[in-house]
Amino acid sequence: MNQPVFMADIQNKICEAGLIRQEERIVLTAENCVLLEYYTGKTYSYRMVELTTLKAKRLFSKAAPLNESGYQKAMEKVLSQAGSEPENIFSIKPAIRAKNLLEHIFSNILPEHGMDFRENQAALALEMLESLQGNRLALCEAEVGTGKTHAYILAVTVHNLFSNNKLPTIISTSTIALQKALTEEYIPQISDILMEHRIIDQAPVLCGSQGEIPLCL
Repeated sequence: MNQPVFMADIQNKICEAGLIRQEERIVLTAENCVLLEYYTGKTYSYRMVELTTLKAKRLFSKAAPLNESGYQKAMEKVLSQAGSEPENIFSIKPAIRAKNLLEHIFSNILPEHGMDFRENQAALALEMLESLQGNRLALCEAEVGTGKTHAYILAVTVHNLFSNNKLPTIISTSTIALQKALTEEYIPQISDILMEHRIIDQAPVLCGSQGEIPLCL
């Protein structure tokens, strides 16, 4: 049985491979292929990327964006030109893919943005992720300097990316100062990094009052 494919899988994979331009967007997924749309200012250009081989191929350009029938024809064209690959890159269970992505963020993406890899921080985030996946409680304690804030922000974000049951997350802070740091520094910083790597499409919606911040991720 095929496992569900989440947009975070696709966007991050082709972004890390350097196969998607900043202005391009994914408009269609079909088996192990995606259709990318790019507006040049005059025409709409379409390319396909095979996710198993990471090969990109230009398909066509149009003066106007595709409509519903156009997407159907594009899907047929994408599938007709896709290679035959026996292994589905998304055959791994979503829970495992979520853990792999979280480890990748701490090991590779954050260091690209000047943040040192901290083994305790990554382990804390993974423990939180596993608790969310198992719908169980976790009481976690970490010393000062571990990077707890980034750990729980990324754990809940990655969990929601690979979960069909997305719920708001409430973070209760001990001070208003920490609340402001979360909403004005930590969350915007992480959101910008994840959007740059096409892991998320937009920043979370935030609202807070009296030390509690519901996050809609």
